[in-house]
Order: sequence, then structure tokens, then C-alpha cells
Amino acid sequence: MQVLIDSSVFIAESQYKINVFGQLNELIDGKKEFITLSTVKGELERLGEKDSVRGLNTRIALKLLSKVNIVEVEGFNVDDSIVSYAEKNKCVVCTDDRELKSRLLKKGVRTIIIKGRRRLDFA
Repeated sequence: MQVLIDSSVFIAESQYKINVFGQLNELIDGKKEFITLSTVKGELERLGEKDSVRGLNTRIALKLLSKVNIVEVEGFNVDDSIVSYAEKNKCVVCTDDRELKSRLLKKGVRTIIIKGRRRLDFA
């Protein structure tokens, strides 16, 4: 099963000190493939250029990309690419973005969110 990780979760790992991959392994049984999209990688790279606390957390988050497979997709809108990919490929999406979570749930996509800034769980 593919688990698509959004930029908000990569950033949250350093920001909230969450062991995202450990919790995802506990939450989802069976074989998993952790992925992200090229649009997510691009978004992280852009955010990492900023001279701020969020920029610092994003630069730390960029190092986590070595733990996932990056899938090349077309388009510029990150959320649209995530929704489209998740629908077509029937994967689980892990996000901390409320608007994206709402869109995914309306489309029937299984979604994992961060609860209480401490743990991951299904929405």
C-alpha cells in the first residue's frame, strides 16, 4: 500500500518532534511504500528558502525525503496533485492540512492526520 506524505507532515516531524515513520508503521499493517510527489518536494524547497523558523523546520524536513520515493507528477498546485494521485492510485494520504483533509475525505480517500500535535491517526 502506498502512503503519500504531504509537506505539512514532513514539517510537523521536526516542529512537533513526531516520529512520523514509526507511527505510520504502527498504524498501518502490512507492506507499505512511503511516497511523496514532486510537487510536494518543490513546495518544501520553496519554503526552505525562507529565513524563518518555518524555513528552518522545512530545511530539516527536506532531509526526510531520503526516506520516501518521489513520484514525478505534472502540475503546479500541490493539493490538486495530491487529491488526483490519491484518487487514481487508491493510496492513503498523511496530512496536517485541514483544507486538504476535507477535500480528501469528500473524495473517499483514506486520510491520516496529526492529532494533538503528538500522534497520527485516521481521520
